Amino acid sequence: MVEDRIPQTRRPVARLAEALFSPLPEPGGRARDGALRALLAAFGRMLEIEGADRLEPRGTPVIFALNHGNATEALLAPAALVWLSGGRPIHFLADWMYLELPLVGHLLRLSQPIPVFGKPARGRWREEIRQAGLTESPLDRALERLLGGASVGIFPEGTRNADPTHLRPGRAGLGELALRSTASIVPVGLFYPAAARLGRIPRLGRTILRVGEALDVSAERERAREAGFERSARRALARAVIDKTLAALADLAGKRPPSDSGCRSPKPIRPERSPRVAAPILDPLRPPRRDSA
Repeated sequence: MVEDRIPQTRRPVARLAEALFSPLPEPGGRARDGALRALLAAFGRMLEIEGADRLEPRGTPVIFALNHGNATEALLAPAALVWLSGGRPIHFLADWMYLELPLVGHLLRLSQPIPVFGKPARGRWREEIRQAGLTESPLDRALERLLGGASVGIFPEGTRNADPTHLRPGRAGLGELALRSTASIVPVGLFYPAAARLGRIPRLGRTILRVGEALDVSAERERAREAGFERSARRALARAVIDKTLAALADLAGKRPPSDSGCRSPKPIRPERSPRVAAPILDPLRPPRRDSA
């Protein structure tokens, strides 16, 4: 586990009394806010934040980019960011099949996530839902959220990564989203103190959210405008954005950047047990697989 960064002021995301009674500057409805408070009341003791001042309620939308270590953080990290942002909505890209699960899916849907329909579930579970969603573009929906004044969240590694020392190579979705929008990228590293002892990312445990400075990708955007629709140039620029983001995430998460910046991800050193349904695919630009005739 790499850990040589300068320490920042750290505090709990929300103490019990705060989670239950502190008002939200921007309420999101009784159901969402009730679930938010319940999650933080139950798990808030495990969540700590560094750089909370960078999450003060903003007037402009941002793209939050997080490393991805376990399934639990896909629920708790967005809840923590929404709470620390004063209740402002943050729409995370999420695999469609997780939104269909009992209870967990209901909690995820309260934040109005952006479903990604690219990968089928195991056993073609609810395949009709996936097929109906293939006509939707997650990238376009993310851009709509940003234009509407809301923020977007994405896990650029594209899937869970149990390796405690290295990030996985990033996928193209974040890069193209950044090039086509004017939103800043705010890296948020998820650091697990127990990972060094366990040799892997724990499935549940103390989690430190480290918020970095917003990344400047204005040069890449300008070059993308000059390149127009030239595919290879845009891919190179999107990859440059991803590399910059992963470098920031590696520092914040106490990991090392991936060995290459390609879009294919190697297997983790010690993968977690496979879930009953396929792991989430969070890449909006990955073309969906279609059944052969």
